[in-house]
Amino acid sequence: MINTKYKWIEFIQIPSIGVTKVFKCMNSEYGSFLGTVKWYGAFRKYSFFPNDNIVFETQCLKDIANFLDCLMIERKIQKQNSQLTNPTT
Repeated sequence: MINTKYKWIEFIQIPSIGVTKVFKCMNSEYGSFLGTVKWYGAFRKYSFFPNDNIVFETQCLKDIANFLDCLMIERKIQKQNSQLTNPTT
């Protein structure tokens, strides 16, 4: 399971009409909306889309990067498991 709560920020999954997951990034202390994590096709990765006029310090940026990395690992594992259970040949 992916860690969705860090010291200063947390990620809350929201309903999505697409195949990939979407998360709100919130400030843990005040509940402020900081941005969105969603799939970005041009990069072929989950990416962080910050809200306007939001400032981040290094620990929050590391936590966001860690969360994105974990989402990509989870996606890779799910894809491999899917290929094992549904072979095309």
